[in-house]
Amino acid sequence: MSVNYNELLYEKLENEYNIFISHMKLHSPERVVDYAYEITFKKEFLAHFEFSELSQDTAKVLYELKYPLNELYNQWLSNDLSLTDLIEATVETTIRAISNSIDG
Repeated sequence: MSVNYNELLYEKLENEYNIFISHMKLHSPERVVDYAYEITFKKEFLAHFEFSELSQDTAKVLYELKYPLNELYNQWLSNDLSLTDLIEATVETTIRAISNSIDG
């Protein structure tokens, strides 16, 4: 019987996320708000892995980490991608669509 590291990885990520959320529920609402960004992006990573399929070797690398979700989040914080660029593009697209509906 072969091991499906994608399934094992998702289960591990889900468990890590659930423990993180349980920990957050012990704090005041103000403290939870302080962690809203982390909560949101960890949930986004979890959702990504629910519907994606990595090679078994790649999934195994992540699975073997003690806290793969935390590792992904920390890498997200240190990468050069800009969420601001995505937000600006969304604003521009929305304005264009509204302008087009008003003009046309």
